[in-house]
Amino acid sequence: MNRSVVVCLAFAADPNLGSEAGAGAALVRSAAEFAATQGFGLVVYTRTKHSADVQQMLSRGVGEIRVIGVDGWKSKALGSSMGFRLESLVWQARVWVRVRRLTRENSVAAIHHMTMASDAMPGAVHFLSRTKVRTIWGPVGSSSVALNTGQSWQSRSLRVLKSLWFTALARRVSVVVSQTDWVAKQLIGGRVSSFVEQNCSVDDEVVTSVRATRMLTPNHGDRVIVVGELIERKRPRLACMAAEYLPITTEMVFVGDGPLRDTLEESFAPLVASGRIKFTGKIPRQEVLHLLAKSSLLLHLASREGAGWVVAESLACGTQVVAVDGSGADCLVRKVLYGGEVVSDSVANDPRALANVINGLVSNSQNPAYAGQWSEARFVRLMGDWYRP
Repeated sequence: MNRSVVVCLAFAADPNLGSEAGAGAALVRSAAEFAATQGFGLVVYTRTKHSADVQQMLSRGVGEIRVIGVDGWKSKALGSSMGFRLESLVWQARVWVRVRRLTRENSVAAIHHMTMASDAMPGAVHFLSRTKVRTIWGPVGSSSVALNTGQSWQSRSLRVLKSLWFTALARRVSVVVSQTDWVAKQLIGGRVSSFVEQNCSVDDEVVTSVRATRMLTPNHGDRVIVVGELIERKRPRLACMAAEYLPITTEMVFVGDGPLRDTLEESFAPLVASGRIKFTGKIPRQEVLHLLAKSSLLLHLASREGAGWVVAESLACGTQVVAVDGSGADCLVRKVLYGGEVVSDSVANDPRALANVINGLVSNSQNPAYAGQWSEARFVRLMGDWYRP
């Protein structure tokens, strides 16, 4: 390239998805806009399966833009979770080789590790300190949150070791962006340039349209919606147990699929038969947003969440949220006035107490005072702080 470049490392980046891949796409778009305003070129490394969509997404961009597909190494023998981590690590290693070469051949303004950033896993940016290029790591998530961190001496010792490791990694980059306050609090000492910002991104145009739908149908009934995979970490059983103590006029709708679905449908068959609990399976994201807007409440009982994308979307659509204190998703609810309620884990595990919280919010429904906290436009402004020395 003939000019200084901004380099994006986006293992996951898909403009057609939400969650981590959607966040990656939003961050890449914002980096492209920032680079154009500063007269920089842009180089994006992503997985090959995302490269065509990312190239198409950036096709109207200004300036020199290159999208390079790189693959990791998959191993089905390790299972989906460990196999995914291995793929990510191998991808980072292969990208590191390419970025090292790029820094020798081009003037590089900043290198940003955008997605699949974990406080427990090093990435390519951690081995580029000798290049003297500004490196940005994050938004960084964590495998541990306040909720699943015990108070035994073993748990406390492990927490200290994790903090030391996270701090060591953080000191190898120029800037750390943490997804939640809990992640940032793990940093030890003051020698790290640190920011806190969720990796959520909400499309303002879509939200405006969806909120208009909500205003046109103010009587959306007593519907509680649960969105996400039906897996243990999301704790859908706790929601089903609370449904037994809700008024018979309140329906609880589960959007998403997963290995627990059959067990839940069998265990709560009477509630399913009566229509008080419904399972929709996976539905298109646009339909999820409209369903959120037509619901009284989003119930989000996950025990661990980086920064729940669906929580941000719910608040933006005008629907309050119940989240669990210390889960990670609670930071989003607290960021919006009238955002809903953050409950303790003991309340989340008490069906009657949880039902009382739900009834109180449904009966006295207020619209969250969402003011663009997760608009994609904020990333361009923030990148001015992250990318400039």
